[in-house]
Amino acid sequence: MPPRSRWDKTNCLPDVFHTEDRLGDNMAARLNAFQRLNRRRLPPGRGLNLRFELSAYEAENRLLIKFAATGHIVGVLQRFGCVLDAYMREFSLVAAQQWTDWREELNAEREDRVRDFREGMADENWIKTQVGDEQRQIELLTLLKHDLTEHYDKLLESEIDLVVDLYNLVVRRTGLVLGANQPAWFLAPCEILVDKKKCFLHGVDITVVYDIGGREKECCEESCLRQAACWDSLCHPNIAMLMGACHIGAKPFFVQEPTAQNRANPQSWDPILGWGLALQYLHERGFTYGGFTPDRLFVRYFNTSQGVLCGLGLEHFSKTQWFREVDEIEEEKESSVEKDVYNFGIAICSARRSLMLPGQLDQLPFECPFYLNREVWALLQGMCAQLPAFRFNMKYVVFKLKHIANFPTSDAIGEVRVDNFVVPRQERSVQYLMDHIDSLCNEIPDRAPGKDLVHCRFQEIYNQLLTLKSVRSNIMYTFCDAVDRFLEFLKLINPVQESKTLTGKQRKHIRPLTSEFAVCCAARAENEVIRSFNHEIDEILEEYNSTLNIQEEILSHSFWRQDADRVQRRLLQRFQELLTGRGCYSLNKEVDGALLQHANHQRRITHSTNNMIRSTGIYRTLDQEVDFAALPEWFIPPYNVKLSHYVVSGSFADVYRGKWLDADVVVKVIIKKEGKTDQELFVALMQEVEHWAKLNHQNVLRMFGACHIGDGFIVCEGAQDTLPDYLTKIHANKSDKLWYLYQAALGLKYLHECGFLHDDLKGNNIMVGYDRKVKLIDFGLSQQREKVEPTKVLGAYRWKAPERLEGTHPTVESDVYSFGMCIAEILSDEHPWGIYPDAAVKRAVTKMQISMPKPAQGFENELHWDLIKMMCCRNPEERISMSAVVNYLYSFRFT
Repeated sequence: MPPRSRWDKTNCLPDVFHTEDRLGDNMAARLNAFQRLNRRRLPPGRGLNLRFELSAYEAENRLLIKFAATGHIVGVLQRFGCVLDAYMREFSLVAAQQWTDWREELNAEREDRVRDFREGMADENWIKTQVGDEQRQIELLTLLKHDLTEHYDKLLESEIDLVVDLYNLVVRRTGLVLGANQPAWFLAPCEILVDKKKCFLHGVDITVVYDIGGREKECCEESCLRQAACWDSLCHPNIAMLMGACHIGAKPFFVQEPTAQNRANPQSWDPILGWGLALQYLHERGFTYGGFTPDRLFVRYFNTSQGVLCGLGLEHFSKTQWFREVDEIEEEKESSVEKDVYNFGIAICSARRSLMLPGQLDQLPFECPFYLNREVWALLQGMCAQLPAFRFNMKYVVFKLKHIANFPTSDAIGEVRVDNFVVPRQERSVQYLMDHIDSLCNEIPDRAPGKDLVHCRFQEIYNQLLTLKSVRSNIMYTFCDAVDRFLEFLKLINPVQESKTLTGKQRKHIRPLTSEFAVCCAARAENEVIRSFNHEIDEILEEYNSTLNIQEEILSHSFWRQDADRVQRRLLQRFQELLTGRGCYSLNKEVDGALLQHANHQRRITHSTNNMIRSTGIYRTLDQEVDFAALPEWFIPPYNVKLSHYVVSGSFADVYRGKWLDADVVVKVIIKKEGKTDQELFVALMQEVEHWAKLNHQNVLRMFGACHIGDGFIVCEGAQDTLPDYLTKIHANKSDKLWYLYQAALGLKYLHECGFLHDDLKGNNIMVGYDRKVKLIDFGLSQQREKVEPTKVLGAYRWKAPERLEGTHPTVESDVYSFGMCIAEILSDEHPWGIYPDAAVKRAVTKMQISMPKPAQGFENELHWDLIKMMCCRNPEERISMSAVVNYLYSFRFT
């Protein structure tokens, strides 16, 4: 007779089946009894699907592996028990003792289960069968350690003792010893849920990758560990987000955000631009990408115009690529920046070809094909030049891709006069721009040495244009666009532009660091920009040489390359001088220490091999004498970030749209307040960033990095609009609103499960990203629960729980209350408490103990208002859990 299943409908309170595993039997019986009692009252679609939540756990037939998931499964059962409690309250059911003691029953099941395992451990044959071979032993030890570390607070004392005894038993039998710390990205297989070929983690869609590749003679576990460590260190808008990985078992896997294969569009170059931005970032971080095969080129799910690269197959490059001399592309054996540029050029050509013809290319055609225009063909020829030293750098490639994406056709019609041509964006004459450039070059003689040659080359072209009565308009537009951007670059590197600290709308740039070492580090980045301008001038000359007919040596390819090499050698020489002799003792401990570490470990592309070795040795010496603080993984130097335009000011930071390595981002620049020391601001910034960096969920705004030196700032992903404004813009119906609220609830539930509180929930702190997914923001003042202290009330009164208005510390329950107010705000299309002034709201909640009245609209379905009442009880202990809120919002979409 087959064993009875706990999901059998006859498993119903009070007659509970006892399965071999025991864990969850009573909860399944409780669910069956509840559904039997409320079948007519329970709307279709209610998410009471405990069987699905336990599906991955129950699919495992190895008993010790299942025991190693105890903490995770107990958490699932406890959350589900709270959900059923909420439904009992909703239906006003009088609970019998058998309903209210589910926690005691769960603990009893767990104790019985521990006794069963203790008996099994006494049987040598049982142990030998369950422990298995070395692969299973490593898997078991890893999962036991992970469960104990991540879910220690959920385990009974008897379960903790059993985990420790079992771990020691396996170690004694096998001699295997795991490392001290498990990687932060590790996921247990039971955390991944599958439904109809769709995978889920923390309630959101994911993509699971099993084909992990790897190096020759590298086992799957080693490959997974190495690649996950590389991928986990990356955070960029165009790199697919790694949500976790598992390096143990027969099938190691990676979990990333949902992506789709490139769906090419003849009218859109945005996916290719996204891949270019990602590749530029990878080179900045010291990685090469390798092959650009179609299965590694993705677009973001629900947003097919944003190209993203997979984080697999990355390789560190260990030495400089500036002065390599390789005569033929076939001789390039190792990964290199130049080889990446070449392969990316082939991938671009293949992607455009695939719109009309099948198959992939392994080299460029001999002449411009019909599916490319002249501008694109010229770019690809420069990327795929046979001599690696003559290939375009990624800075220029990204610029050209942006131009192609935004202006697909560049052939303007007609002719214009040069002497009175007005530059469109500046609304000034060309002569004015040239004079302004000349003035700025004289103001900053020591910054970006290669700028003077670029200035001279632009001036020579302009002088030739002045000799002509008129030229084709496309020549003037192309030339003036380049001159305009060169002018903006000079303004950006001019310290006079930001001679004092500005805030709000006045600020135009991140204030540059002024130490000599900081200027030297910035100059190396500026040299990349100078090279891209020289590439652009080359292309202008090649495209319009028949019109311009310029022969001066200063405009030749070889002339500027020789000058660029001289500049690069001088920069490297100055860099060494600053790190040797007396110069090294003048370095600033915090500022120069951070830049030095960044230069050593994350900008390998700009160092020669000898200088890398020398500076690394010097750093070790300096670290002993100066005691540099370790550089955070999230550090971004100021010279990699540009501000575009001001958005809003908060109490903590001014918010701007900006560029980080040419990618569109949001930049939060920390406000320096009177009465606040730099050390206090530094502590506040570090607290926000350290908390934020730990979060990894699609419904929580992503942080890409930050800078804690100079003008502190945080770089994060952009968003379209606040949730209330977005819903108004799309004319959302009730079902749309509930779907977006469900996503916000998933994000808040994730924060709570990670041990964080939000404490400033309101409609304006819930955003909608460009991927049309909800993002929680402004949780910078959030604190880990175990460290929280009573604080003064921050934020708007209307959304605050009564106990917070009375001055108590924030809790999970106060977040539930505030989110209930957010639901009321979204469904009613008005702020909580309507037209009541803030003072009246505070008095009504704290003194008169009045609950918010039901809004006049938005709650035609009484179940929706019942949810608000359960979330916003005056007594925090009576409020329902976030798991129950998620369950309710999911089910409301079907009612």
